[in-house]
Amino acid sequence: MGVALLAPAVLLAAVFLAAPRGTLAASATTTTTTTDYTIYSGQPAGMGDDGDGRAVEVGVRFRASVAGAVVGVRFWKYAPNAGRHRGSLWSASGRRLATGVFASERSSGWATLRFAKPVSIGAGATYVASYHTNTGHYASAPRVFSHGATVGNDVLQASAGVYRYGRSGFPASRWQGSSYFVDVLFRPARRTHPGPSGGSGSTSSRPQSPSPSATSATGTTPSPSATSATGTPPSPSATSATGTTPSPSATSTPPSSSSSAPRPSTGFPDASNTGTTGPLTVWAGDYHTSSNGQNVTGLDIRGTLYIDNSNVTASNFKATGAGGSSWAVVVGQKATAAAPLTGVAISDCTLDGGRSDQGGITDPVGHSTWTMKRCDISNGENGIRAAGHATISDCWVHNLASSSSAPHYDAVEVYSGSMSVFDHDTLSLNFDETSVLNVQGDFGPVSGTVLKNSLVNGGGWTLNIRSLAASVTGTVLTNNRFGDTHGYGYAAIDDGTTSQISGNVRDATGVNIDSQL
Repeated sequence: MGVALLAPAVLLAAVFLAAPRGTLAASATTTTTTTDYTIYSGQPAGMGDDGDGRAVEVGVRFRASVAGAVVGVRFWKYAPNAGRHRGSLWSASGRRLATGVFASERSSGWATLRFAKPVSIGAGATYVASYHTNTGHYASAPRVFSHGATVGNDVLQASAGVYRYGRSGFPASRWQGSSYFVDVLFRPARRTHPGPSGGSGSTSSRPQSPSPSATSATGTTPSPSATSATGTPPSPSATSATGTTPSPSATSTPPSSSSSAPRPSTGFPDASNTGTTGPLTVWAGDYHTSSNGQNVTGLDIRGTLYIDNSNVTASNFKATGAGGSSWAVVVGQKATAAAPLTGVAISDCTLDGGRSDQGGITDPVGHSTWTMKRCDISNGENGIRAAGHATISDCWVHNLASSSSAPHYDAVEVYSGSMSVFDHDTLSLNFDETSVLNVQGDFGPVSGTVLKNSLVNGGGWTLNIRSLAASVTGTVLTNNRFGDTHGYGYAAIDDGTTSQISGNVRDATGVNIDSQL
């Protein structure tokens, strides 16, 4: 079947000498090779049929140590992964460089697609190779890329498995360091000396060096598929996981050297204007409110604060999660649509996630109306998880940390509900992966999420706003300032999810970046 090339590619001057995959073609007069290097050789160990039957694009983030050309992609196939498969090569910023349909696939084993023309790539730059399946049942294995581990050899290094649910598109999410056993066929443009075999598939725990570009993103707090054989489904959420290769965004404006350039913003929430305001008394263990209108103040809670009543005021307190899967604060876990919580007001607090795989504060069921002001949130896998009818203002989320073996960090998550508002907050993620603001319909439709007047920085995509399992609509992004320490770019936003984007600028220069969101 036809293979379409979506961007011009430079053809290698190949010398057609027979050589096995992973070895160099001998030639005394040329600096090119005809060898197809791959990340994996043979059948990779430790993988299985994930069992997830949804349509999905799965891929691999990789880079080459030398310049050359990608001549094709391949993936490990299980028999239930039937039907038509489309393979693609992507730039770090999500531009599709080449694509085509796999033909003559076997029922299982490596399925290979060769592009009509090789696509030239630079040494050290990051790209994504992927394929789309309508039937799921992709190969997967967990924790292959955890803690900065890489897979490959001296010529090719893979740093992450990535995915995107739904129709074919740039895969930007990650889940628990999983690999989906997608591979590339690569031909170096000059001699290299990797040893006798290029496709060893060995794993290295060396962190990747920063490269000129990076990909996708990811964030996710996905729930494992009930039918998964390996427990590593790319679950219905985005941005996700660990060990990415930081790089400048392809669309970021270079720092200005002009003395007239605006200075970075000041006056946003930080250690000087958030957190507790007075003396605290230790409360050992969890604390549960017991009556409507209760006032909780002046406590150092060594556990979780559970707000189970309406019109509760909680101020000048610290809550430290107990680790594991705990949150520092849980709002309305017993609320229902018939008996919602209303009028909850939280202010001047310090929330320590206790390095848990959850984090600062959550509204787990979405039947509460609450506000939070001037709170300092850190040291969990996530900062805030809102589910609508929440207004968070003048808060500082920073320095997230988790004891999980495969953490998925997000400063803010909105997975369902309407009217979650973030106004004049400092939201930062000290990782070049997942997202500062991750808005996805994982648990139900999301509408009317507002981010305004805030300072946001970090993550893979700083903003990850996508309709996945359910729709995301009416997102408003106005008058925010964006830092530059993202892994991939300022935002990954699906069409139709936003209703207003205006007044957003690059923090270092004050230059408007609305067109890059």
